[in-house]
Amino acid sequence: MKVESGMVRIVRITAVPRLDPIRVTLDDLDPGKGRINIECWGRAWASYWGAMGNNTLAQFFCKCDNDYLIQNLASGKNLEPTRFSAEALEKLARETIRERRRGGQTGSALEFGSLGKDEARQLFDSLDELRHCESPISCWDHGNLLSEIFCEEWWHIVDEKARESNPEYDCLNRICDAVRGALIQLETEAQAEPRAATINTTSDGSETTDFVTRESAMAAIEHVAIHNSESRELEAEEMLVPFEATAEVWPTGERGMHP
Repeated sequence: MKVESGMVRIVRITAVPRLDPIRVTLDDLDPGKGRINIECWGRAWASYWGAMGNNTLAQFFCKCDNDYLIQNLASGKNLEPTRFSAEALEKLARETIRERRRGGQTGSALEFGSLGKDEARQLFDSLDELRHCESPISCWDHGNLLSEIFCEEWWHIVDEKARESNPEYDCLNRICDAVRGALIQLETEAQAEPRAATINTTSDGSETTDFVTRESAMAAIEHVAIHNSESRELEAEEMLVPFEATAEVWPTGERGMHP
């Protein structure tokens, strides 16, 4: 067993529109290696990077685009900006039937052919059953209806167009913007005003260093997110918190940290 003692950096972010307070834990384990934990609204996301070059964890995070960060923070979920929606499917089907009923040489009428009045009415009356589609797979239970609306290879249209914005992806996207903005703010302030430290001499002659922590929230600032032109007001509080943990070597070579 190997026992280590180190320091983690905690950043608290508040007053972000449409987001609860965010708590970020940054753990620079070794040069080029680090682990991040982000907590918001009772949920948590984490990621480890073992090859960040000469960057600190904060620097690496700020350089990455949101989609890359989201795929790592929500590892295993394969989050996408959009997701399948039964409501979107029903809306798409209605629009397609209307276009086919109007006829002409454009849009769905050209792609799938025109519909007569009675055919269109019959399809319209059957659309309620599409509300029960919970996923693209469940759409196969309504394959006959969908093939009448979108023709034989209907699944291509459904996979591509029967989609809505993914709220979980959108939430993580806003969180990444807020965290990046806070880290940039703290880095800018650190360069302008170095962190104060007090050197204490103990009775045995050794020296200890006490870092000064920020006790109150920082003033709100305007920050234009790298991937979002929307201005955000952030209040961030940063402090250094000591921790003790045990570490062991996993088969992959990654260190496992256990409180």
